[in-house]
Amino acid sequence: MATNLEEQNFGFHTSALRVKNASASVDFYVKVMGMTLIDKFEVNAGQHLYYLATLRAGEAYPHEPGSTAAHKCTLTTPSANLCLIHSPGSEKDDAFKVLPGEQDK
Repeated sequence: MATNLEEQNFGFHTSALRVKNASASVDFYVKVMGMTLIDKFEVNAGQHLYYLATLRAGEAYPHEPGSTAAHKCTLTTPSANLCLIHSPGSEKDDAFKVLPGEQDK
């Protein structure tokens, strides 16, 4: 017997990257890589998450990133997506570096 999630073809597949400059990073993935910003929101301590996905040719994304509808869609989309994680102040931090996994500084 299929679960409700299986019936909906649920597939939340995400890769996450920590970024120093959120605006430049989102612009790169949208303009150069052809991805679509599908959602954005703030989590603890002012950290921001930006979700991007590659849509099918001619497919339009119907939701405003940051909206309740976008949040719901991000959690139920069957396609893979990319999450950019930006921590406040990192764009001005000369010591900022990307660490593998959840490794501490």
